[in-house]
Amino acid sequence: MAKKTVTKQLAEANAENTALKERLAAAEKATVEAEAAAEAANAAAANTATTTQGTTQDWIVFDEPHRRAGNRGPACKMGDIAALLKRCTEVEDADAAYEAAVREVHTLTAVVGIDPARKFRDVHKSTEMHNLCKMVRSKKRCPWMRHFVHDWATRRIMQQYMKSTRDNERKKLKLALKAAASAQASGSGHGNGSDPPDAHARHGHAARRQTTSISVNISQLNFGAEEDEEENDD
Repeated sequence: MAKKTVTKQLAEANAENTALKERLAAAEKATVEAEAAAEAANAAAANTATTTQGTTQDWIVFDEPHRRAGNRGPACKMGDIAALLKRCTEVEDADAAYEAAVREVHTLTAVVGIDPARKFRDVHKSTEMHNLCKMVRSKKRCPWMRHFVHDWATRRIMQQYMKSTRDNERKKLKLALKAAASAQASGSGHGNGSDPPDAHARHGHAARRQTTSISVNISQLNFGAEEDEEENDD
């Protein structure tokens, strides 16, 4: 009798265990389905935000503008980015938000390992550029930059920064070239009685070598200057 009772209890326990497993499996399935539905809803909301660009929705996104036919300059001026930020409800001061993004781009350029004196076309698809864009739009920096599809505004800021850096390098080298040329001219003059006989000759040769080196550097920076002109924001 006792043996039958134990067997019955085991059977009941097994049945209860099976029922519990079925309930857990059903709950897990419901959770997965709920997560999938939530993801679908988020995707639909993102698509809706994209299609309602320019409306008064709480969250809008800005597609990159296309360059007009015959226009060699950029499709979007730097001031246009701040103007777009004014349409974002979470941004209280669009100009300050834009300036903060510019500062972050300048600061993070060295952090990710991009040389700002290079040409933008050489880095715009690089891993370093991707990392910079991701850091700029992070929550602790400039999350409002997420409004710009594929980080085009951040890339535009970076493009302008690299162009300005190259322009400044050219100006510095040209000033150095002018100074070296002046030193060369001075070195070719007559010395005073305290100078060794060959002192001015040595100074003249050194000045010419410096002038040649600076000229080479200027030529390297001027290579592709036409591309920089196309990026001009005048």
